[in-house]
Amino acid sequence: MIYKGKLPRNKVNNVIKEEYIYQLNLERLNLGQLELKYFVDFNFKNLRILNLSNNLLKTQGAHYLTKGKLLSLETLNLDFNDIGDEGLKYLSKGYFNKLKNLFLSYNHISFEGIKYLVKAGFVKNLINLSLSGNNKIGDTGVRYLNENKRWEELYKLNLNYTGLTDIAVDYFCELSMWKLAKLNIQGNKFSEHVITNINVLRMYGIHVNCIVEDEKVRKKKVK
Repeated sequence: MIYKGKLPRNKVNNVIKEEYIYQLNLERLNLGQLELKYFVDFNFKNLRILNLSNNLLKTQGAHYLTKGKLLSLETLNLDFNDIGDEGLKYLSKGYFNKLKNLFLSYNHISFEGIKYLVKAGFVKNLINLSLSGNNKIGDTGVRYLNENKRWEELYKLNLNYTGLTDIAVDYFCELSMWKLAKLNIQGNKFSEHVITNINVLRMYGIHVNCIVEDEKVRKKKVK
């Protein structure tokens, strides 16, 4: 089911009646915390794909989401919802045991939020994780990601524009994410010296999406 339009605050029951929904797209509907409070009353026991991107969920909305009956959920998109570190803390305690794809881009998440994420029970099943645009994750956040030894299935990781430096790529070379095949690290603060380690990752079969500018070219742009 794909519903377009704003969900009435007091009439959610009139909009969503189906118990057996497999896919639900609720992006760009200005949904806030109160709507999520109603949302969790439904028994979406067969829901596999939920898109809540570009809404106004914030921390409390993420909290309400964990109270929903989403035991079959495989894909959750929460891009652009400002859930922050505390929101990620709530999500990490949720029972999303079948979750495979998690999109958390541009949510004001820092390395503190990553500490909560790596403790979540569902990380062992994640195949695709997107954290792009959270520019306070930094090298410390990557260290926390790398220290977690439960990335059993992670295939694709998006860390574009997350405040990384060469140190983060050093962590990736430790290869704790042993199934990782696609790594997006565009828009970060790498020097040209990082190319050596990027080539090491590529040698191990990891497709690294990253453009590293020559130092002379970068200085010309600054001028």
